[in-house]
Amino acid sequence: MTEVADLQQWVGRERRTDAVLDPWPVQAMTALLDLPLIAPEPGREPVSETVLPGLWHWLYFLETAPSSRIGPDGHPLKGGFLPPVPHPRRMFAGGRTLYHRSLRIGVPTQLLETVKEIKEKPNSRGGLFIVTVSFHYSQDGELCVEEERDFIYLPAVTAPASSTLVNKQLAPLEAADWNLDVESDPVLLMRFSALTFNSHRIHYDLEYARQQEAYPDLVVHGPLSAMLLSELVRRNDSREVGHFSFRALSPLFSGQTLRLRGGPVAADGASLTVFDPAGAAALTAQVTFAD
Repeated sequence: MTEVADLQQWVGRERRTDAVLDPWPVQAMTALLDLPLIAPEPGREPVSETVLPGLWHWLYFLETAPSSRIGPDGHPLKGGFLPPVPHPRRMFAGGRTLYHRSLRIGVPTQLLETVKEIKEKPNSRGGLFIVTVSFHYSQDGELCVEEERDFIYLPAVTAPASSTLVNKQLAPLEAADWNLDVESDPVLLMRFSALTFNSHRIHYDLEYARQQEAYPDLVVHGPLSAMLLSELVRRNDSREVGHFSFRALSPLFSGQTLRLRGGPVAADGASLTVFDPAGAAALTAQVTFAD
């Protein structure tokens, strides 16, 4: 087994990739979310927008590990670019995105990924590891978007889910300035997994989710919830976002209604939350608008 101290050898490791931001993923994401802001009218040409909406850069530079390099959870095996942390369960738990200028669709783009930090946090449940990776997206030699993502690794579960019942009954929830409810189901999760080339089995393999990771049902992708909050801003405020940060607090499950609420905070920001059916915050985000 890899010693914890050995993991620090991965700090500073870089990966560089070049790609053209093809319009098809934007077209597909628009259809998936059923949001008409970019989708063309029936019979018209595909996406004509040139600017990529906030967080939609997550649809590009997807890791295409060969099938022989896929682990039992569906993720690419660790030990390549990402460190071989000893815990098997992984989640994208939060991130911070700084926008210098908008990425443009159809333009050659460069991505520099860097393993920035690896931290271990011991606790009575086996501890966890936090791996922070930075992402720098550039076009025409200029930095457009810089981002940090926090990946949390947890120990294996000791027992399968004790209950397969998922709460879908909606508790009262106060309306906010900005409101959007999104119904989740296995089709939505499958389409998002396919669009982001995310083969993590908790999103489509119900038996695996229950037996190996102790979830009562298929798990809604954290990045999907974060992108929905970014869309909530875009639907309600015409100002450009300068900074977007989010933190996942608890999982949401297939069949639950994702209740997005948010609104302006002070003059230059917004606060956003995805609530679960019981009214508890599952994912929160903060926005600062550009000057």
